Amino acid sequence: MGATEVKNPELWTTKRILEWTRSYFEERGVDSPRLCAELLLTHVLSVERVDLYLDYERPLSLSERDQYKALVKMRTEGVPVQHLIGSQAFRYLDLIVNSNVLIPRPETEILVDHVLRVLDEEFSSNAGDTDAPLLRAADVGTGSGALILSLAKEAKFLFSSLVGLDISADAIGVAIENAERNGLSDRVEFRESDLLSDYSPGDLDLVISNPPYIPTADISELDIEVRKHEPMSALDGGATGLEIIERLMDQAVTVLRSGGIFAIEIGFDQGPAVVDMLSSPSWVRTELHQDLGGMDRVVLARKAGTVE
Repeated sequence: MGATEVKNPELWTTKRILEWTRSYFEERGVDSPRLCAELLLTHVLSVERVDLYLDYERPLSLSERDQYKALVKMRTEGVPVQHLIGSQAFRYLDLIVNSNVLIPRPETEILVDHVLRVLDEEFSSNAGDTDAPLLRAADVGTGSGALILSLAKEAKFLFSSLVGLDISADAIGVAIENAERNGLSDRVEFRESDLLSDYSPGDLDLVISNPPYIPTADISELDIEVRKHEPMSALDGGATGLEIIERLMDQAVTVLRSGGIFAIEIGFDQGPAVVDMLSSPSWVRTELHQDLGGMDRVVLARKAGTVE
């Protein structure tokens, strides 16, 4: 594992290799060095994180060491740990992730939280009522499927239609795999689409999205694991960072029914601009919410008009 490596592989126990890797990652500025070391080792050993500590003195075989060493090297070169282990947890989901989709972030869970809150406030009393109208939702730029699959898992009785849309056929393939992986294939449909172009007026009750919102000029300043390993189409929001959001908003106001919900994730400094964009007579009850770091992160609004 480096210049100080001990030749006898029996000496490389779980404990020692984790301690060595944490120090190695710290020296090279890798984020969350201990957690990263644990995730890579659990992947190589096919165990849970707790198992690393239940068998702290377990020696690694030469094959296991070689696999682990290769992953450590790639991580220091900027490959995201999620790509190295092939998955990412998101709420109650275990998602496949690769270079075709954006890695779901904890901040995006806050978008789901607020949508579920609104659904609970406005529609939960109808859950299980066979005479109540069921809702139709679309997740625009679905990527891994994190948003629409979370709705399918956590609010399944409220929806008659849940559709994930993405302009990338490769991303749609990942989302379909994730629906199967999480037992949700029968509840969610995925389609290749440029935003909401396939929908007609009044087709939807909810539009949810984590759209591209990073200004083009800022892309080069992103961490290497983001700019080199995640899809540019999921990041680049145009010159202002608001171009995709504006297109999506213009389409959503047409395809949503009156009273329908529009819910998106935004950049930390875009709150005032997006709220201003929603200040037209077409939108009402606009909400701006912050993430756990106190940064603007989520905007919700309703299409104006009497609820149909």
